[in-house]
Amino acid sequence: MMPDYYKAKLAADETLTVLAEEKKDFGYIVLRPGNLSDEPESGKVVMGKTPARGQVTRGDVAEVAARLLEREGARGWFDLLGGDADLGAEVDRVVKEKVDSREGESLDVMKKDLKL
Repeated sequence: MMPDYYKAKLAADETLTVLAEEKKDFGYIVLRPGNLSDEPESGKVVMGKTPARGQVTRGDVAEVAARLLEREGARGWFDLLGGDADLGAEVDRVVKEKVDSREGESLDVMKKDLKL
């Protein structure tokens, strides 16, 4: 079941990215969290380009998503794991630094895969 979920999420992420990149004034976020845990929200995360593996609480993912959506200028792909940094400070940092974890992912390949 999970491989099907991952394929569907990737297709949705790529479609959103292609459409948003073609319309430069459209803000979008794609969260790529690590393994989700049911532990209580910690308020401590690492965002942007993260280590390859790790966990993050579902509550922290929801809080990061809400804060990113509220922020002017938030756009791109964000890797997200549980970490040591304050959640609000990490959101501020990735927006201010214009961090985008999509680096290395080709927009042209996405368009081709989506047949756009």
